Amino acid sequence: MYGMMEIRAENSYKRLKRELDCCPYITGIEREWLTAYLLQHRIVSLNEIDLKKEMEYRSFVWDSEEIVESKKVYYAGAWSPVY
Repeated sequence: MYGMMEIRAENSYKRLKRELDCCPYITGIEREWLTAYLLQHRIVSLNEIDLKKEMEYRSFVWDSEEIVESKKVYYAGAWSPVY
């Protein structure tokens, strides 16, 4: 049985995924990674951010140590949002 935190995390993931599905310039694994990245930073709706600015920032820091480490963990399937 899910606790409140798990339900909230699941709903946040679904909301972000639905919103990102409406962005044609974000595709495939990039969409999954961006969803995980935004949830990790406790952003649960695209209304909370300037997506274009976030995408530019993400592109700029894509190879930074923090982001590379996050991607490695996420791609390994062990990533989960921190609440």
